[in-house]
Amino acid sequence: MRRRCLLAGLALAPLAARAQAPARSRPMSEMRGGCENFGLDLRAELARFAGAARPFAATPGAPDPAAEPLRPDELADAALLPFGGYRPLSPPAQSRSAEGRFGGHLPILLPRAGRWRISAGPGGSWYDLLDASGTPQADPWFEMQTGCQSLFKTVVFAVPAGGRFILAINGNRTRQLHILVSADA
Repeated sequence: MRRRCLLAGLALAPLAARAQAPARSRPMSEMRGGCENFGLDLRAELARFAGAARPFAATPGAPDPAAEPLRPDELADAALLPFGGYRPLSPPAQSRSAEGRFGGHLPILLPRAGRWRISAGPGGSWYDLLDASGTPQADPWFEMQTGCQSLFKTVVFAVPAGGRFILAINGNRTRQLHILVSADA
């Protein structure tokens, strides 16, 4: 009997894991509203975006390993570099770089493995999360609302272990970009 219960539990484990996994990103047609239209509960992030931010300067290449990283629940006001002033550490999943756009790299510390939200705005940038060797991390889904003036987009990244990471930003329409890292509950 005990063995049957164990086998039944193992058979149901994938279903439980799927129930906890994030949903797929919504169609773009559903991401053209205001801040109240996010499908992901971003109330805490939106409230944090209204507060004080710590200044950060994006780097043209890999951030100095000794540089103080952005930590979870700390809002950054990142000063980005103009097009041509930074070089990708690895090919971005989407390049939005162009004349009149901004980007760069920021160090981030994620204390443990799991899913992490990285929220950014304003400006419509593309960003990838890279490990210290420049390998992109999985981004199972994202949510954005083009009419939200403060928080434009949140991407959920899955990281296999905690440590230092690099946020590679490209194609933002503004030189300043607010960035917030938070655990995905």
